[in-house]
Order: sequence, then structure tokens, then C-alpha cells
Amino acid sequence: MGKDLKGKDIGRGYSQRKDGYYIARVQYDGQVIIRELDTNLTRLKKTVKEKMEDYEINSGKSNMTVAEWFDEWFDTYKVPLIKPQSVRPMKRKVYATFLPYISEMKLKEIRSIDLQRAINALLNDGKYTRSSIAEALGRLRDCFASAVNNRMMTTNPAFDLIVPFNEEHDSERRWLALHEIEIFLNTVKGDWWEEMIYIAIYTGLRVGELGGLRWDDIDWKHKYIHVRQSLISSYSNGVKTLKVSTLKTKNSYRKIPFMKDVENMLHRQKKKVEEAKKRIGSRWRNDESIYGDLVFVSSMGSPMMRYNAQKAINAVVQNINLEEAYKAKSEHREPQLFEHVYPHALRHTFASLCYAAGMQPKTVQTLMGHANYSTTIDIYTHIGEDFQKEEIDKFNSLTFDSDIEKTVH
Repeated sequence: MGKDLKGKDIGRGYSQRKDGYYIARVQYDGQVIIRELDTNLTRLKKTVKEKMEDYEINSGKSNMTVAEWFDEWFDTYKVPLIKPQSVRPMKRKVYATFLPYISEMKLKEIRSIDLQRAINALLNDGKYTRSSIAEALGRLRDCFASAVNNRMMTTNPAFDLIVPFNEEHDSERRWLALHEIEIFLNTVKGDWWEEMIYIAIYTGLRVGELGGLRWDDIDWKHKYIHVRQSLISSYSNGVKTLKVSTLKTKNSYRKIPFMKDVENMLHRQKKKVEEAKKRIGSRWRNDESIYGDLVFVSSMGSPMMRYNAQKAINAVVQNINLEEAYKAKSEHREPQLFEHVYPHALRHTFASLCYAAGMQPKTVQTLMGHANYSTTIDIYTHIGEDFQKEEIDKFNSLTFDSDIEKTVH
């Protein structure tokens, strides 16, 4: 039993210093979990009681599995702060990557090595890119940091981990080389989506930003496109909803100058949509009060979604490869097929054009609406490596008219 200065028992774990202060020390498994100081013994015991109750509750929570705590953390801390359409993809990324490996582990059992093993397995599997794994790890790091703050874990196991660079082709880094742009745009000529694809390549707009672009966003006088909103779709209780929404970050709000033939393509798009609307009449599928001012719509008037963009791009690639296959057969050679292209690759193509033109990364960051400068630098680094490879290939393809005598020393 602890004693006060007069020798009176005041309870186990309590004592009184010479300056009159009462001290409380509570240990668990050899560690001090509570250490409090007060001049009033009654008040000190009340504080210790409250902290013990809190500790017992949270100690019980440390028996939660990683999946159980992730769900509670995400719903409590993240859901109130993010857009509804972002909830499902943000949560799904962690569920698809790390949780198959650690979901049933207890919070008090999870260790850094468990996460590193999961990272190594994910990279070996090859299903997810390095950036996707790193993004999911960042979310877990925040989740575990919250568990530490809530005294459910003593340390954060997600720190000091390595997501090694994957040397394999990263599909998220696909962009069209200069000669591919020419082939792609020549093939898409006459298609309903020709103008959209051209503008995507020469503005770097995201698919949602293209879909949400309104004619009021076009500054014909100063020759700018103002990026102010995005067209998004989300599912709630199995029901798909579509709406024009604000952008995710302040950097996404930007203006992009007309470059190359963008201005002419916008005029062509406006004329084409107006003519189609008159021709189709009452069958025009568009709620004019909500989507009547959209720049890019389907041939029947529906808002343009990612599905429309991907379908149009797939058709272009298919036509390119069919023509190449025919030529290769007639020329008795193996066909050089066009690699798969996805909508975001057109945005990366814009970045590659900026690189080829010698634009500074800071300017490109502004044009593309990247929230972080590091994102632009990362893309520029990959593009630079690709351009460097092209230059080396040119050097290696050089031929000489005369033979060079080879001397063996």
C-alpha cells in the first residue's frame, strides 16, 4: 500500500512527495500505463479511474482485427470529409491490396514485417502497380496512426516500409509517342468522338473534366478553357447517379490555353452537336435543365462518361491493328500491333508533348492541375526515360557506307 507523508495508507500505486503532490502510477505487463500528479488525492483517484476505464475499453479494441478497425476508422474519420463518389474506390483499394493478407490479424499482433511481406507479394503478383500499392499503404499508415492515438496500438507498423520500384511495364504510364499520335488522330477522323479525343490529347483534361465541360467554360475572347467541374457517377444502394460536381483539389481549378487546333475543334464540336440535336428532335437524350450546356455528349445527347471514352478509344485501336494486320500479311511480316490505350493515357500524352516542347515542370503542374509537384516530376521522369530510349535507338540504328576495320588487341 502507498502512504502519504503522515504514514497513512492511501492505496496501492499512490504515494505523496515531500512537496505535497500525490502521485499515481499504474503498471500493466511491466509497463507504466498511467502516471498522474495532483495536489488533491480524491481528484487524483477520480482521474485515474476515468483513465483506467478508457484504457480497458481501448485494450479490448486492440483485439479487433485489422479489417474491423479499418472499417471503423474509415467510416468515422474519412467518410465525413470526402465526396460520396470517392468513398467506394478509396476503400476498395485497401481491400483489394493489403487486406487479403492481413485482414484477420489482430491490431495488437500486426507487425511491420507482415506489411512488407504483403507488399512483396503484391509486387510479385503483378496485378497492381507500384503507385496503387503505395497509395493503399499510405491509407493504412493513417489508419494505424489513428489506432496509436487512440491507445489501441503502441507503434505504427506501416512506417519505414519500402515499396520497391517495379521494373516491369507500368500500364498507368502509357502515353502515345509522337508517331502514335499521328496514327491515332488519322484513324479517328470522321468519328463522333474525334473532337473529344483531339482536345483530350492537347489539353490534358481528365475524363470527368471533359464530361463536365460546359460551353460557359470556354473563353473565346481570351482563348482559354476554364476547368471548373467534373461529371461523376456513383452508386448508392445499387442505383447509379450522375451529376456535375466540384473538383477534388484547388489545383484542379485552372485555365488551359487553346493549343494546336483546339479552338477549331471546339467550334466543330459545337456545330456538330447543334446539328445532331435538330436532326434527332424529341429523341435527344438529354435533360436540358441539367446537361444541356455540356460540350461533349453522345450522338444521342447523353452525357459523356468514361465508358463512352474507353469504347471510342478501343474502336480506334482495333481499326489501327486491323489495318496493320492486313498490311503485315501482304508484306509477309509480323504485325506491329498498337498497344492498349485507356482514357488517362491521353492525359499522359499531353504531358509528353509538354516535355517534348521543353516546358518547365512547374508550368505543366499548373496546366494538368496536379496537387503535388512530385506527381508532375514523377511523370516527367518516366517520359524523359522513354524519350532517352528513343534517342538511343536512333543512334543504334545508324549505318555507315564503309566498313570499319576491327582490330582485336
